[in-house]
Amino acid sequence: MTEVITNKDNLHKYGFCLIRNLLDEKEIEKYRREINELCEKRGKQSVMDLYNYRNTWDYIVNDRLLSILRNLLGGKVYYMHDFTLFNGNETKPNNYSWHRDSPCRTTGKGPDWDKTQPYNVVSAITYLTPNDETGSGVSVIPLSHKSSYVSTLSNILRIIHWRTKNIKFLKFIRDLIEKKISITVRTDPGDCAIFFCNLFHCGLPARGKRQAVLARFGLDGKHSKNYVNYTLHYRPETFYNINSDNKAVVDDYFNLLKKNNIYYPIPEKKEHIEGVRVPKGEPTLHVSRYE
Repeated sequence: MTEVITNKDNLHKYGFCLIRNLLDEKEIEKYRREINELCEKRGKQSVMDLYNYRNTWDYIVNDRLLSILRNLLGGKVYYMHDFTLFNGNETKPNNYSWHRDSPCRTTGKGPDWDKTQPYNVVSAITYLTPNDETGSGVSVIPLSHKSSYVSTLSNILRIIHWRTKNIKFLKFIRDLIEKKISITVRTDPGDCAIFFCNLFHCGLPARGKRQAVLARFGLDGKHSKNYVNYTLHYRPETFYNINSDNKAVVDDYFNLLKKNNIYYPIPEKKEHIEGVRVPKGEPTLHVSRYE
């Protein structure tokens, strides 16, 4: 039975929650099989063009997940056209720190931080491997999704943690900071961590082959509009690559989203977002058309 570890009020206050046993054993095995097949076939540790692979689509239309998200966010949820399978098997070195997934990653800069419209786009990552074997789970910094976080001691310590990430002999200081300002969300197969995309977070250091499936959802409004614009026009690795070979499959994909009432309109061309994080090497303008 699905268990909501932190309730709706705590999600909005602290920025995250954990759902135990979102997926059952049969579903877990299915996704592990798909991850092994796709990642090994392509020689990668992640796969993002899942609109080409029908066997993965049921995660984003999972009735239990969508019902939980509607309850947590308090309205009709939409899929943000952002879906990834992970198959990591390397231990993280010392040079890691927390990050945000939202378009506007500097606290207070850009439309993600509009105080009149609370941010409402979330990541829903479900782990398929046990914590005691692979270190699966996520480290989060509570309250870091709020504009007021910029002036806190936690943020000062986070900056120190970030700036010392390549200095190995300061690892003990980094460890102390982690204990002071973050919470470790440990997961077992089928557990789903849900957090706002503008919350500071990072994956726990891996101890083995860690597998997970991630998708992002949001309520209607400017935050979802900006996120979809960002993920499809600012991030070249995630925009839809539609051609004559896969158009029929992608059409079925979009129809599935529409049938489940989670399809969010795709902007035809790139729109400027104030304060957006632009990946290195990304051109200033990318234009695509979606039929």
